[in-house]
Amino acid sequence: SQIALERYEEAADNIINALKEEHFEELATDLITDANDELTAELMPRINIQVNANPNSIEWYMYQLYLYQANKNYEEAIRCSEKVKELDADPYFDAFLSSLYQEMGDFASALHYAQVAYVADSTDSDFIEQLTSVYSELDRLDSCIAICNSYIAQYPESNGAYHMRGQYHFLSGQYESAITDYTTAIALDASDSFARYMRGRAYHIMGDSLKAKKDFLRVVEDTKNTV
Repeated sequence: SQIALERYEEAADNIINALKEEHFEELATDLITDANDELTAELMPRINIQVNANPNSIEWYMYQLYLYQANKNYEEAIRCSEKVKELDADPYFDAFLSSLYQEMGDFASALHYAQVAYVADSTDSDFIEQLTSVYSELDRLDSCIAICNSYIAQYPESNGAYHMRGQYHFLSGQYESAITDYTTAIALDASDSFARYMRGRAYHIMGDSLKAKKDFLRVVEDTKNTV
């Protein structure tokens, strides 16, 4: 309400206080990432004060990072990320750095940090998603498929893995393979309407209008049942 009333100083003070309270941390973080210029101008010096007062606190550097990222100040966001990495070598922060460089359009750096995170844990779904996202931006869909193959070999009952591989088979024009993947994803989770929709698209492209229509109608019916 204070933001709506443009009482940004009060809003910033309350956000800082909320960040200190575990129960309100998530809400306050959301407000940071959505901050407009006026709120950012009030928040930044207050967060800087907390960073200086808590130089070994990862949390305050992360809040500072989120604010810089929200304002597309990527150089400062990367500086914060590197500071966080000094305090904690968790590969999550490599994946986060990769996402920052990806937003900047620096895909070479994005790929480097995504690979570092993936090598640290090739079974982490967030690291897999980040690395395949970068490979996709570089139009290296074969690499995306190879990563999915590796994960499926370890987790053959993962609906998400078949769903993801189906996506990259579809994007690379391998529609029969995409249909096979989406069919497996649906077999593992019959409620996966998006896999069914994408299979319908693949059937349509392959010229099988009857199977495409069946999938699309099922998606419509499932959507009605969830409303």
